[in-house]
Amino acid sequence: MMTRLEIVASEEEAPIPVLPDCANPGIALRVFLLIQAMLLCVAWSASDHLDELVAEWTAQQFAVLPAMLIGLPLMSLTRRRALLWPEWTQWAFLLGFSASLSILAAWWTVSVLKMMEHHMQDNWFALLGRGLGGAGVAAMIALVLRWREQALSPALDRARLQALQSKIRPHFLFNALNAVLGLIR
Repeated sequence: MMTRLEIVASEEEAPIPVLPDCANPGIALRVFLLIQAMLLCVAWSASDHLDELVAEWTAQQFAVLPAMLIGLPLMSLTRRRALLWPEWTQWAFLLGFSASLSILAAWWTVSVLKMMEHHMQDNWFALLGRGLGGAGVAAMIALVLRWREQALSPALDRARLQALQSKIRPHFLFNALNAVLGLIR
């Protein structure tokens, strides 16, 4: 009996996985930069001056960077197993994992800032809102990366076909010349 991964590999057009390949440094960097851009937009909307912008963005980094440093490696470890799951299960895992990681990061930030005697909203509705926000950001990033992979897929297929054809042509020419030399002798 074939596994789902072998069935997918044997089909002409394999479905694009939901979870990004965070083990790939290029994709991990894209995820990191997209999250940083979103955090900068949020900090910019919440501040009036450059000093406030820097302070707000730094406070957000305090919460988000540990979550990213934990989440991206865990996502890359679970991706291979998740490829065997149906697409809806992959989406549920991505959203649930991102929401729970965002809630934990927000809770950790509130706890640490309380120890430092800063005032921050620590009710459960705020934590739940951060969790939903984290799940929304994860869904957006997954959709952007899937869209990019779908856009690049035809070009990648053409490049693979050209590479195979360039490997076949010299061997065909060599074999044809050898066959002609064999007939002459």
